[in-house]
Amino acid sequence: MTRKKLFAFAILMMLIAHGCVEDITPSKISEKVKAAYKSMDTYKAQGTITANIDTGGTETNMETTFSIILKKPNLYLISWTQKTMPMAGMSQSGAVWSDGAQPYLYIGGTNAYSKMGSDELALASATGISGGAAFTIPSLFLSVFKNQPDPFSRLKDPLDRKNRESR
Repeated sequence: MTRKKLFAFAILMMLIAHGCVEDITPSKISEKVKAAYKSMDTYKAQGTITANIDTGGTETNMETTFSIILKKPNLYLISWTQKTMPMAGMSQSGAVWSDGAQPYLYIGGTNAYSKMGSDELALASATGISGGAAFTIPSLFLSVFKNQPDPFSRLKDPLDRKNRESR
């Protein structure tokens, strides 16, 4: 072992012995995330979701840009534009929103919007076509999802190699 590696190893052992390195499990991280979202009254974000889909012979790359604005208890506007890479220039936009009294869904491909029967139905209908933007964060934030399992509940310990290889 080189002198630098030995020194780094010694410092690491001292930190572990003194409890300075916190043992953070995926469930602890999930609990902290849920508590943070629960404490918020409003949420706003923009981002991009990239999906690489391999169907066993055909690879498709999708890029979804999105904007999310949420306000408790049930006001939201989630909009997106999805591009599929093999079909350059092809994109589909959409939005799902609620003014607190009525949820709506807009699908750009048909240039039409629909009144939806409930927030659950509106957000579920938008989930797939938004690349997941209409579900992941809103499910942690909006009260409409209070009886649903959180989206991280199906995650397993990422450090458990045996578990990862058995999937």
